[in-house]
Amino acid sequence: NCPPTIVHLPSAAGYIDAFIAKLDKVTQATIRLAADDQLLEAGNVYIVCDHAKHAVIDKWPAGRLRLIDGEPIAGHRPSANLLLGAIAKTAGPASAAAILTGIGEDGVAGLMAMKTAGGLTLAQSLDTARASELPELAITKGAASQALALGDMSVSLLMHRTTPASAAA
Repeated sequence: NCPPTIVHLPSAAGYIDAFIAKLDKVTQATIRLAADDQLLEAGNVYIVCDHAKHAVIDKWPAGRLRLIDGEPIAGHRPSANLLLGAIAKTAGPASAAAILTGIGEDGVAGLMAMKTAGGLTLAQSLDTARASELPELAITKGAASQALALGDMSVSLLMHRTTPASAAA
């Protein structure tokens, strides 16, 4: 039983239905497309990919996922920095996040906010990332406390679970 997990996947718009169907077949968690006012529940993974809205959580525990209007932040909507910053503010040391393969820097400042709040912050190891720019930036800026191979992240995230709150960007 995993903690409520939010996956920030802004590039998934064209294949999100197939992605959710595939994940549903290979995981015990229930995979859901993020929707406004969803209660964050254990055993669920929420995919944030709507380019028209930002995603935040409103409180913790018993938080709800909120999809909100707003201009792009540093060119990104949804903004990983905004999402991770909101999780850091509401869940504090109970929060956990991982920066996975990617380019750019969206998510690094939010990961740093989470680290400052006492949460667990991970980056995918550079040798396992297809695009290592984003995890490398998280590591070099000190936002990630640890770099792990993709296959090793789930154990660390689940072990951190004092009060469940986690996210992947």
